Amino acid sequence: MKFSIGAGVLATALAAATTLTAASRVKKVANLEAIHIVVSAGGEVTISSDVLDHGVKLSVLADVATSGELAVPATQFAALVAAFPIAEMVTITTANTTAYITCNRSRFRLPAVPLDQLPAPLTLGAEIGGVEVAREEALALFARPLFAAAKDDRFYLNGIFLHTSKEGLTAVATDGHRLCRTTVPDAVGLSTDRRLIVPRAAVRLITKLLNDKRNERIMLRRSVTLLAVEATTFTFVSKLIDANFPSYERVVPIPSGNAITVDRRLLAQAVARIAAVTDPHVKATPRVGFSWQSDEPALHLCLAGFDTADDVIEAQTAGVGRFAFQIWQLRELLDEIEGERVHFDLNGGGGPILITDPDDGNYLVAQMPCVWSVVS
Repeated sequence: MKFSIGAGVLATALAAATTLTAASRVKKVANLEAIHIVVSAGGEVTISSDVLDHGVKLSVLADVATSGELAVPATQFAALVAAFPIAEMVTITTANTTAYITCNRSRFRLPAVPLDQLPAPLTLGAEIGGVEVAREEALALFARPLFAAAKDDRFYLNGIFLHTSKEGLTAVATDGHRLCRTTVPDAVGLSTDRRLIVPRAAVRLITKLLNDKRNERIMLRRSVTLLAVEATTFTFVSKLIDANFPSYERVVPIPSGNAITVDRRLLAQAVARIAAVTDPHVKATPRVGFSWQSDEPALHLCLAGFDTADDVIEAQTAGVGRFAFQIWQLRELLDEIEGERVHFDLNGGGGPILITDPDDGNYLVAQMPCVWSVVS
């Protein structure tokens, strides 16, 4: 086997493929911590990685002298190629159990991993649902809700739940304290049950792959236990979390009318000012207090429970409201809102706060407020 390819092109593909092999459990097993390269006579090179739970295959073009295939240690190979100048050509040849990598006057050798020791690639099998969406829509489904997914031992909440709702293809994540939902309207056919839960690790790689703008359309297909994400330059397959996602719909609040709309940038700046005066010696997580009245077009912010901050920004107000957020959660939320404004609706009774983007009706967050003790 012999082929030549641009170092930058190869490094980019390897960076995506080695995302799977970076886990400590994978590095301990040589046949999992390997990149499988298949070179066709027509000039297509596929680079794949399979780690039992997930598998990815990327396609690139190269100057092929001789077709063939090989497997090499992923971490070493990716690090070597990444260190070449991106504009240079890299030539890879094989002989017996060795891979030879050359770039200009640089010469390197890596041991090949026996092909018969590679894990069998994940195969979707019997398909029970599928839908095609634009790349930007797929990116929104996987990337935007992920911040709200759990990071603890509740495995069934450690990912993104995809399902067909009355609004379209909907993605949901929650950690029990906050919930994020985003929808692609009119995209139907992927899943109607509550078992299409994509693990966090898989979502991160899918998001990385979807950042490649060469892929205009994305096909999502599923079987009972697997999800496949397919595009022009890649195919990714992941096992699903073996659980039913909770009935989140019942906790999404109904708008109450006690609401406020503010400029997202101005709010983020105000939160930064309040964060700056928090006492680092106080063990409790600092909270931002919100309050407003219908007769004043302003949002009052403070450091909840303390008298060290009092900030006011312009706002559109309706009714009355008073609640508090943990600062880090509020900052994370404001980073995820893409529009210029953010709308908070307080339903009262200690229930979740409904947070929406007035410029995007397909996105919402439900957030439980914090206890706010008044300064005595």
